[in-house]
Amino acid sequence: ILTNRSGPFAECHWHESPAPYYESCVYDLCRYGPGNRMLCAAVESYDEMCAFHGVEAAKWRQGLRCDVTCPANTYFDFCGPPCPASCVSLNSSTQCTKPCVAGCFCREGYVLDAGRCVPVSQCGCTLDGRYHRLGEEVILTDTCRRKCSCRQPAQPMRCQDHACGALETCKVVDGVRGCYPVKFGTLWVFGHPHYHIFDGLDFDSKGTCKYTLSKYCGPPGNLPDFTVKVENEHRGSITASWTRLVELDLYGERIAVAVGQYGQVQVNGSLVNLPLVLASGKLYAYYSGSSVIIQTESGLSVSYDWSHYVTITIPEIYSGLVCGLGGDFNGDQSDDFRMPNGSVAPDHVSFVNSWKDVDSPFHCTAVGPQTECNKGAKNKYRVQSYCGIITHMEGPFQRCSNLTHAQMFMESCVHDLCATKGSHKTLCNTLRSYAVHCQSHGITIQPWRQLAGCGKPLISGAPSLMVTHKFLTVF
Repeated sequence: ILTNRSGPFAECHWHESPAPYYESCVYDLCRYGPGNRMLCAAVESYDEMCAFHGVEAAKWRQGLRCDVTCPANTYFDFCGPPCPASCVSLNSSTQCTKPCVAGCFCREGYVLDAGRCVPVSQCGCTLDGRYHRLGEEVILTDTCRRKCSCRQPAQPMRCQDHACGALETCKVVDGVRGCYPVKFGTLWVFGHPHYHIFDGLDFDSKGTCKYTLSKYCGPPGNLPDFTVKVENEHRGSITASWTRLVELDLYGERIAVAVGQYGQVQVNGSLVNLPLVLASGKLYAYYSGSSVIIQTESGLSVSYDWSHYVTITIPEIYSGLVCGLGGDFNGDQSDDFRMPNGSVAPDHVSFVNSWKDVDSPFHCTAVGPQTECNKGAKNKYRVQSYCGIITHMEGPFQRCSNLTHAQMFMESCVHDLCATKGSHKTLCNTLRSYAVHCQSHGITIQPWRQLAGCGKPLISGAPSLMVTHKFLTVF
């Protein structure tokens, strides 16, 4: 079949004489026997040389029962290298002492890479004994301070200093270290206080004490130490209480925001106007719609609308390192009722009382008799003209209805209307809180005040000019 002038290799005779291949074939068959594999290997060697000259031989394998199909850029060899070269180890075949094996092997100029034969020019790089593909980047150290890139094939990786961005954190995700977007946890307090804390737990609380809402409880010096406290008051009824004061201690500064001081905050006891910058730019406060936002360099953010809606947002670096009414932000709700002494409270009442400020009067936990709505009143407050506007699928908040918190806001609204005997002001405040909540998630809402009969926002002591900031504006 090799020398046949009308056979499958006839065209190749002009480029490479088949004589030496023919003699080798005869020799191998005489010495090792006419085994199929030996014949196939002998003919395969000539077929490989023909391919090197750009000549594709006609189909010959099936006739000799050598129809072994090898992948692209490979050939079959009866006695090939037992440790074929690869991108990870280019010299492995020369260092191997094992006996030859039969199989498909990479053609000259090609090596193995992830089970495929690729040109050596497409090989990647190695770093500290690990192989990286061409174009791959790897970030080193626990703080992502070093980044190495594989830019040239089979060459050492190039490394340089690196740092994560302002809104990124260094961590390992699916086994890959890198700079990933910072995730934040948010708690909010609204209405006749309803709490939705960092790990997603919800509870209500009454009383007019000052409480630790959240504070840093990790090792000293690891992260900026902060404390956020809130104080409640009765408004119109001793059966309901609302947030009247939010107090933040951070960077040696104390900022307090109180009801009746719209547009202003107290800094270390002195009343000042917004906006303001403190602690050499590490802490600043400004308007955002009808609320004040206190933003910090560490990523902590506190907001309050001088009335009834409070939020705290913290970056994930504080996960498991905070305590207070907001829980520990570790993703586990079962330990969120942890008290200052480290034990978990049996119920939310004991939990809330454990975080009461030591300076609060002894009677602040007392509340008047709870006014319960009958079923008819609750159904009335759930209709679209009242709290039902929150979850109505064709209402102004329809784009926000997919949030899991929509039902919670609606039920909290019904609860607050029950406590205040259907107060329209309570309804408007609750709807405004939900509007802020939706917009903080980047969701556009439709005009809702006229539908709810709430008119324009009116806040006691508000200046005629409202300054807005880049985050959100509530109408």
